[in-house]
Amino acid sequence: MLTYQQAKDIEDALGPQQAGPLLAVLQDLDRKIEDQKNAVKADLLLELATKADIANVRTEIADLRTELKEDMANLRAELKEDMANLRAELKEDMVNLRAELKEDMANLRAELKGDNANLRQEFTASFAFLNGKIDTEVARLAGEFKSIRLWMKLLVAIGILGMTFFSPTTIKLLEMLK
Repeated sequence: MLTYQQAKDIEDALGPQQAGPLLAVLQDLDRKIEDQKNAVKADLLLELATKADIANVRTEIADLRTELKEDMANLRAELKEDMANLRAELKEDMVNLRAELKEDMANLRAELKGDNANLRQEFTASFAFLNGKIDTEVARLAGEFKSIRLWMKLLVAIGILGMTFFSPTTIKLLEMLK
């Protein structure tokens, strides 16, 4: 910008009429230069602010990485501890399950032995009953066969006697004997 003294000197040297347009151009030029300086300053300030923001972001990212690494390490430690606890619980559950299965198997075996003994007793009783019934039926059938055989012999004998007594030859022989 032109100072008051510089503007006065130009006006004195050129005269008020010729100095007016020149002073207006110089003041316009000074204003444009000042505007460009302000724009450059604003750009520089913006760039500095951006660089500061980038530096802050980088610092925050580095801090976040550090925190994330710590969190990951803590999480790994917790997971390892949880896994160890789960393994211990699983082993304990497996031991308990095996014990329960052994106990259940022993109870089942005892029940099966008892059921097997009961079945044998029932089978033996049923077999003895059936055996006695079969013996009774066989004896009854044998008696009936003897009875039938006796009746058959009797019928044959009656038939022979009947044939003998009622045959014409026998009748003639008996007549002859009279």
